[in-house]
Amino acid sequence: MSTENKHTGTEPTAAPEPEAEAKGADTLALTLAPGSGHRLAVPRWSGLLEVHQAALRRWEEVLTHPDDTLRLTVLTLYVKLEHLGLWGFVGEPVQSTGGGRLEFRCPDVPGLKQTLRRREDFTSPEDSPKDWSCRELKKRGSLHFKHFSGWTDEIVQAHIDKEGLYLKGWRNLFLPIQAVLHLLDARANGYTDVFGIRDILLAQGLDPVALRGR
Repeated sequence: MSTENKHTGTEPTAAPEPEAEAKGADTLALTLAPGSGHRLAVPRWSGLLEVHQAALRRWEEVLTHPDDTLRLTVLTLYVKLEHLGLWGFVGEPVQSTGGGRLEFRCPDVPGLKQTLRRREDFTSPEDSPKDWSCRELKKRGSLHFKHFSGWTDEIVQAHIDKEGLYLKGWRNLFLPIQAVLHLLDARANGYTDVFGIRDILLAQGLDPVALRGR
């Protein structure tokens, strides 16, 4: 149900994201307003702790960029992936990273997919190396991996859905309501609201220094 663009070719390229549909836009604006995190500074490379810099060394050039949204895309995905013990699967950045999408070369795609299949907090990625996805079973701030047909096998996208599609446990009871919330979020391209996503991660107690600075 997600509306993320499919980038084509052997290497993804950034593309403009569609706007939310006019019908129901007022409701979407009320439900999915951008995060208040716009008031908080977005850390730059020099403001990160040494432990963060060591983990993010490949992303140093991106994290010195003046674009707050680009830097916060990397930082929110780093914090989320590190929290879940998955940052080790993130290799070299791909130029199309931005707008809420972390796109990278994964050094061990089979290992990543095997790890995700073994976890109870993720859906299982498809067997196909050409077109697969995997979602975290979480209501808010759900990690979502994608790989599109046309990409070289090692390229992976990760983004965070403000409203997840599936929940861990009690799925049959809550899925219809959650699916509607996810659809509204997807139509509004909620994964691009990195400031709102930062608010969610901070509320969940994730690394405040990496997300808002010292």
